Amino acid sequence: MVRTPQRTVRTTGRIDRVGEPRHGGSPREGIAVVVTFQDPSTGREFTVTNDGERGERITVAWTGREVGIHYPRGRPHAFRFTDDPSEGGRGLGWPTFAAFLAYAGLLVTAALDWGWPWALLGF
Repeated sequence: MVRTPQRTVRTTGRIDRVGEPRHGGSPREGIAVVVTFQDPSTGREFTVTNDGERGERITVAWTGREVGIHYPRGRPHAFRFTDDPSEGGRGLGWPTFAAFLAYAGLLVTAALDWGWPWALLGF
């Protein structure tokens, strides 16, 4: 059985309709919105709402505002909202930082072991 890797599709959607916050509702719920976006791979258009747990809460909304949407490939109804339409990344920030620290530690250790402490000035 050959499986294709699961990749996250990132796209932007536009707010079509803004609902009024419920009177006495919690600020954690955010503003109810209806968003339309297009699946880049199929070209189909989807209209979704942010009911329930659907990513970041939307605290500032107006008709026509762009919001970022990401979802697993082939499953646009499993979407999540993001505030930044260009938000992305693959979550490699911390592993890259850890690799940099390991590399820097090796350089410092090698410079001290080989008797080149002056090399640390350039580092």
